[in-house]
Amino acid sequence: MAGPELGHVMRAQIVRVIDGDTVQLLLQLPATVRIKDLWSPELRGIDAIAGHKAKEALEKLLPESCHVKVKIGTEDASNLGDVFSFGRVVGEVYRMGDDDPVSEIMIQMGHGTRHKNGT
Repeated sequence: MAGPELGHVMRAQIVRVIDGDTVQLLLQLPATVRIKDLWSPELRGIDAIAGHKAKEALEKLLPESCHVKVKIGTEDASNLGDVFSFGRVVGEVYRMGDDDPVSEIMIQMGHGTRHKNGT
């Protein structure tokens, strides 16, 4: 028997949107999740205006208390540190009923890119 697919998929509830590419989810305990494959402008510095627009867009997609699915992938990790980024868990976030991850929706809306350098 091959067993379950590597990684973790679970239901989650949005606690709050932190910025354009980070949400806090309620799993069993609150967890701050860095959305995988999404780079949005930061809330400070030269991109602050775009960062606040990205945060507002993510808040509309993921209002407080909405339920989502989050996949915390471990299949490509060589150690536990590979699933964390600056104290946040890295995960794919899906709205309930959606086939596309939130990262793809935000990119299509023009509020982020797949890579940090903007490509």
